[in-house]
Amino acid sequence: MVLIDPRNTSCTCSVCGHCEKNNRKSQEYFSCLICKHTEHADINAARNIRFKAAINRPIAV
Repeated sequence: MVLIDPRNTSCTCSVCGHCEKNNRKSQEYFSCLICKHTEHADINAARNIRFKAAINRPIAV
């Protein structure tokens, strides 16, 4: 198990990484103001969490 801080994952674009509160148009709608990527907000946040987990792998000794 990898613990991930979910802060800003719902307002960060999973394609270009742009983070802005206005990217989150509503509870379920995400639209990046920079690259115009659109997706369900929960799916976008899940992609960001998966990416953070992939780069923060625990070191097993």
